[in-house]
Amino acid sequence: MRRPFGGVVLCLVLAAPVAAALAVPPRPDRYATDLAGVIDAKRLAALNERLAQFERDTSNQVLVYLDRRVPPGTTMEEFANRAFNAWSVGQKGKDNGVVVFVFVDDRKVRFEVGYGLEGAIPDARTVLIREDYLTPRFRAGDYAGGIEQAVDQLMKAARGEPYKGTGQTVAETAPTGPLPWWVWLIPLVGGAIGWRVARGADDSTAMLVRGGGTFAFVTGFLSMVAAPLSGDARMVAVGFGVILLALAVGVAWMIGRDTKRTGRRRVGLGLLQAGAGLLIGGFGVLCLSAIWVSLAGRGGWALLYGLLALIVGGFVQAEDPLRALTLAFGRLLFIAFAFSTVVMTALRVVEGRFVPLAVDWVVVTGLLWLMVWIFSRSRGYKLYEAPQGGGSTYSGSGRSSGSSWSSSSSWSSSSSSSGSSFSGGGGRSGGGGSSGSW
Repeated sequence: MRRPFGGVVLCLVLAAPVAAALAVPPRPDRYATDLAGVIDAKRLAALNERLAQFERDTSNQVLVYLDRRVPPGTTMEEFANRAFNAWSVGQKGKDNGVVVFVFVDDRKVRFEVGYGLEGAIPDARTVLIREDYLTPRFRAGDYAGGIEQAVDQLMKAARGEPYKGTGQTVAETAPTGPLPWWVWLIPLVGGAIGWRVARGADDSTAMLVRGGGTFAFVTGFLSMVAAPLSGDARMVAVGFGVILLALAVGVAWMIGRDTKRTGRRRVGLGLLQAGAGLLIGGFGVLCLSAIWVSLAGRGGWALLYGLLALIVGGFVQAEDPLRALTLAFGRLLFIAFAFSTVVMTALRVVEGRFVPLAVDWVVVTGLLWLMVWIFSRSRGYKLYEAPQGGGSTYSGSGRSSGSSWSSSSSWSSSSSSSGSSFSGGGGRSGGGGSSGSW
């Protein structure tokens, strides 16, 4: 029987550097964020409220983000574009957002403008705002005054687009607070129907399958139906969460029914059982975090532990763990080598030169793959064949891109100001704007 756990490891290990590459600061909870500590708290709070009211009136989102330095390993332009898109600044479908990035110690500033405002705020306009309003104040040490004047000019320019506000910000339109009381009757109805169905089962196993499955389906379905009735879209997430949690229990139970394996392979199967349950259940918990926000962290940890359990269990339950590890590592390196080669070639075509980092990836992954290939040949392994053995089947696909960076400063911004909160509306940046220094 072909065992696919090598493919699982390839997907998971490849996903690790990609996830690191996409790391950006968490989305600010205010329109004006001052991690550099150069603006008075009262003026920062007043600026935040002005920008919130501007979104209510026009639907345009203007953000200000100040920090000490540009994160190492990236450029200001790249960082600004990544952060803008990750924060989803601007309304979805309008892309009407703009962010002013200021790095005080580097004496650098960047205006990042969304697609929908590039007509009203072209690059030339941002250069004018920077040189005539922001830079003179910054050189005099008046960061608050420079930001306030730049924001005034941006808001004036943004009003040139025919966008109309709804009287609320994105954060204010998002569902918050407790659910309607009658929503809590849904799991009681699901439990009653599940118990009714389970009573006709012949044994305890059939009772668990029938009753549990019915409860999960009825509760999840009714939760989704309750979304339009309650006007709270979070109920859809709750419905999916209940179904996924029930599915996690069912999958873990089905994997554990294999009692033929003993010793080391039985331990590996137990890890696979736990990993599958944690992985699926983790997604369910994340869905439930739409109501109970504190569950988000627990869901993330469940996903992490589930992935680790699947990797370790896949190797432990294998008939030949060294063979499985060699084949998985060899295939991983080959995919990394091929991907790096494509990226290096694409950068050569786009930028007209070989990017050293891309060349390094090609050389390192190519040499490592050659070493693994030589080792596998010496052991009689074939990298193009999957190792033999039983196991559960997993397949997955995905795509992502990005450049990695890291920072020694803390991105967890706990603003001392209070007032209107910011929430991204799904906007994107086309790279428009301008950069400069003072």
